[in-house]
Amino acid sequence: MSEESWFYADSNQQQQGPISFGEIQQLAASGTIQPSTLIWKEGMASWTAASEVQGVYANPGTQTPGPPAQIPAIPSNPYEAPASANPTAVSSTGSYPIPPVKKCSFALFFSLLIIGSILCTIGLVKFALDVKEDSIRNETQTAQLEHLDSNADTLNYTDPSQNAPPLTGFIILGFGCIVMVIPMILSYIFLYRAWHILQPGGARTSPGKAVGFMFIPFFSLYWIFVCYHGWAQDWNRIRNSHSNLTSMPTVSEGLFMAGPICMLASIVPFIGFLSALAGGIIILIMLFNICKVVNAMADASQQPN
Repeated sequence: MSEESWFYADSNQQQQGPISFGEIQQLAASGTIQPSTLIWKEGMASWTAASEVQGVYANPGTQTPGPPAQIPAIPSNPYEAPASANPTAVSSTGSYPIPPVKKCSFALFFSLLIIGSILCTIGLVKFALDVKEDSIRNETQTAQLEHLDSNADTLNYTDPSQNAPPLTGFIILGFGCIVMVIPMILSYIFLYRAWHILQPGGARTSPGKAVGFMFIPFFSLYWIFVCYHGWAQDWNRIRNSHSNLTSMPTVSEGLFMAGPICMLASIVPFIGFLSALAGGIIILIMLFNICKVVNAMADASQQPN
């Protein structure tokens, strides 16, 4: 154990290390590391109070427990989660400090998504019909001109303004696209709040990175798995590790893995359309579950202690 690298949070909540386990014991003996000080090494599910790590204190029974740790745990790497052979088997660490968070309205998100989809569909159909009608009208006018008498006095010229391309369908389509942007923005807001509630439990990344890295070209193909499947893993681990979260809803880690896989497979020829369709449905279910968890935490954060 002494050969492994350990880290601890100092009094200013700054990450210190790496140091050996022997040095952890020395700092604990000198009082630099208190029983409530959070420590971590690779392989641990999350940052843990020193008093709960076996071997830190030579005689744990003689130590006076410090106050429960209410500070956010410090993730060691924004791209990876601390490894855990069985995250759901982490022992209870008492009450979870639920951070304040606003609720997420899945109903608003879904309503705007449906409205935008309908408008885009109507706009596309209307635009296609207008273009077809305009094409037929031009062909008819051309045929009439070809059969006109050569006498110039009998020519009937068409007002060029009548041949202007149709705009009604294009305007409806554009408005529909604008409406569709709103639920897309809401989905990232939901994702930010979902990662926000995990921060006191040693989340693998911050809310800003979780959302921001989704906009990095190519890297986002990997990050989508961290952002969604990683969130599901962290949430289930935290929920099962704290006594005051046992009534909170769990999420399916398999579902949160299937969604990104389907979206990634949508770029594959032949199966792309089916994958995109399945992925879209799964993403909706994932967002519904995210909203349910965030709303449950929002209700819990407003309850008096």
